[in-house]
Amino acid sequence: MTPIIKKEAAFDDHWGSGWPDIGVVEQRLSDPEKLAQMFAKGRDGGCFSIKWIYDKNNAEPQSELVAATLYMHMNSEHGIKLQYSRWDGRIGEKKTYHSKGDLTRLKHFVRSFHRTPLSIGLFVPFEIGRKAVKEFLETDGDLPRSIDWVPEDGLPSEVFPLP
Repeated sequence: MTPIIKKEAAFDDHWGSGWPDIGVVEQRLSDPEKLAQMFAKGRDGGCFSIKWIYDKNNAEPQSELVAATLYMHMNSEHGIKLQYSRWDGRIGEKKTYHSKGDLTRLKHFVRSFHRTPLSIGLFVPFEIGRKAVKEFLETDGDLPRSIDWVPEDGLPSEVFPLP
């Protein structure tokens, strides 16, 4: 069994250690009234992160550290943009993936409440995004298979303009 060493979340009213109940997350992401309340509070995103160690007996524990984070940005018109990043200390590699929406719209942008430009082509409908968030939480950080992803290194740099 792989020992989990830390879970953290920043989502709606939960900010800090642990993850909120999956049912609460699902409700917030599927109920238009709850989404409107989050938007009214100035909240249009969140993240869930987890860290674990594969082999506690290793003399160099950092080399066994694996960490995964699921970031999300929400837009009332376009849905949810997800970003999955995973650091694997065993091989010294970070991989990042983005939810695959309508890739013909990659160079069209909306801004988050914090003014970050976000590619419309990476947004998926709320129902699809909600399933991926639930899967990430249920599998303790695995890349959700319920949606299509595009590797960050396969996207043009113009998709990520400076704010």
